[in-house]
Amino acid sequence: MTCPETVINVSGLAYYPPRTDRALFSGVNLAFEVGKLSLIKGRTGTGKSALLLCLSGIVPTYRGGRVEGSIDYNDKYVDNIPLPIVFENAESQILSLDIYDELRLSLEKPDSLENNPLVMKYFELTRFAPTSVSPFQLSDGQKQKLVIIGLLLRQTNVLLLDDPISMQDYPTRFELGCLLRDLKNEGKTIIVASDNMDVYCPYFDSIHVISEGGVISKETSVNTTHSIFVRESLPRHPESGLSNLEESSQPIVECQGVSFTYGNGTKAVENLSLNIQAGEIVGIVGQNGSGKSTLALLLSGFLKPSAGQIRVNGLNIQHLNPVRICRNVAVVFQNPRHSIFMETVAKELLFGAKNIGRLPSTQDVCSVIQKYGLAGLEEADPVNLSLGQQKVCCILAALLMKPTVLVLDEPDLGLDEATLMMLLSASLSPDFGVKSVVVISHNMDLVRSFCDRVLVLSAGKVVATGEASLVLGDNAIMQEANLAWPVPHGERDAEY
Repeated sequence: MTCPETVINVSGLAYYPPRTDRALFSGVNLAFEVGKLSLIKGRTGTGKSALLLCLSGIVPTYRGGRVEGSIDYNDKYVDNIPLPIVFENAESQILSLDIYDELRLSLEKPDSLENNPLVMKYFELTRFAPTSVSPFQLSDGQKQKLVIIGLLLRQTNVLLLDDPISMQDYPTRFELGCLLRDLKNEGKTIIVASDNMDVYCPYFDSIHVISEGGVISKETSVNTTHSIFVRESLPRHPESGLSNLEESSQPIVECQGVSFTYGNGTKAVENLSLNIQAGEIVGIVGQNGSGKSTLALLLSGFLKPSAGQIRVNGLNIQHLNPVRICRNVAVVFQNPRHSIFMETVAKELLFGAKNIGRLPSTQDVCSVIQKYGLAGLEEADPVNLSLGQQKVCCILAALLMKPTVLVLDEPDLGLDEATLMMLLSASLSPDFGVKSVVVISHNMDLVRSFCDRVLVLSAGKVVATGEASLVLGDNAIMQEANLAWPVPHGERDAEY
């Protein structure tokens, strides 16, 4: 039997990020074979994304830093460097103001787009309407799909994907798993960086785990069970505002008949009513484009309702200035790069609190940095951190504002489970005084285990609300909302 040819061979690779003498990883040795699907896993901040950027050739040529060791490419399969890649922040790769123009950038003959069979096949994957629309009017998940389609249209032999499921709903995660299987069967060499992609795609030929310092170990099989969050491991501190659900005549958050329509006529939220009591943790789920992130923007006061009203602590936020809103509601956006303003991590952690007059003590900030995984990064530029580290920074900055209500939009984006658990525990800590938490997520395990109640959205409307475990376990509700509860690998394999 003939051994597969090696497409990329990595020997003694080390990477030193810009403005540091400390290697993010070193001594990495890997070989990627033709027609194989490989996964790179690891904790937040261990260098998964940086390793993928090194393989692509973008680092250090375009992103800076210093590389030692060697990466050798097989000319038979690699025509040009840098290799095509989907970044973990796919939005940064969008160049056009029209989705069709964006896809035409990937074709040798741009006028062939409408008749291209790949476009028709993958447009079904994205569930986009076949009409012209600006990419920047799409949800973050839809933007990520658009960039993935553009990569596929280039029809290269080697594909690099950085956490391609991070912003996707459950049905799309499984669809992408099938797509990767099909591409592998077509002879493509595919390298994916993700902490849990093997949960949704049981077709990886090799799984490489990178630990701190760059030590690479190899797993022999894919993950066969879903990661389940254990609520008991996140105790509500008796002195926390979240220690007990407070039934009162005055909810801490009131949304009454709230609707919002974007300038292009898209109805993102329609006649939504929601009450949240002090001490309650509420999850919001729905497929990409269902209005979840728009609701977060409405709760934060960044958007004003087209109809209805939102009250926090009995105050109509439409009548409050930004400082008073932020004292009551802190929102951590899905994409952390949308809320990074300062040139160092230390300054970023203080930015929000300082601007609302709640500047924490130096001791409190140092304690947060040490306790929640940012030690040694105080003077680092947040822009140069991994997406997961940026998410950690943004969540901690929001907590230091000590808001009444904390809204977390996709809190697990870029984070491994241990880091996510640590941050969720922080949100329950009396140190930050949070009284209610709203979690917007595609991660059903997280919502089912962490939240008291769930709100299911579809096309901007509430289709169900109730106890999280009961609602998410109701197949009829999940079907109506175009969501799918994960099934065991064996069942998926038979279905696929």
